[in-house]
Amino acid sequence: MNATLTIASSASAGARSVIAGTANNPLTSGVTPLTFTVTSFTPATAPTVTGMSPAAGMLGNALVATLTGTGFTRDSAVAVADQTIPVLQTSYVSATQLSVVLGLGGTVGAHTLVVASGASSTALKSAPVTLNITMPPVPTTSAIMPASGALGSTTTVTVQGANFTPDMVAEVSGTGITVGNMLQAGPTFVRRRTRRWVCGM
Repeated sequence: MNATLTIASSASAGARSVIAGTANNPLTSGVTPLTFTVTSFTPATAPTVTGMSPAAGMLGNALVATLTGTGFTRDSAVAVADQTIPVLQTSYVSATQLSVVLGLGGTVGAHTLVVASGASSTALKSAPVTLNITMPPVPTTSAIMPASGALGSTTTVTVQGANFTPDMVAEVSGTGITVGNMLQAGPTFVRRRTRRWVCGM
């Protein structure tokens, strides 16, 4: 036998007795009652975010950050207001910790992100936290070795400095010198193979 119970929001929480009988012999005293418990209604609450570490990264890089707070679940989703900052991955660690990978596109400055209880448009959202995107440091040069090359030769030079990146490029003033492909790059040096052409009169 199935019965549908509609519990009013004004009903009192607690144990209730349930007994059943027949239409001709309803609810007789000899029936053993069963227990049905009315529980208190607990409304859903939005997740909270109390911290983000790190909370800043350089433009053009990927940022792996840890969000701490409360109310996180495996369905939790991270959203950034600026659509040019994609959320590449969200990993549930615990009810108080999420790991997130962000692609730092967009513009330099402060941006906001929230943690939602799910991916739907009606999901409950946390208060926003701030993510700062900074410009990468400007490359500087301090030395070039060797500092000279003969006419008509191909010379590999090493440029030393700071804040170099794999996409570094080099330029040489004047005419008659072309810069070949970068052979190797590190944070403090760049090697370039340079072909020097003899300029005719």
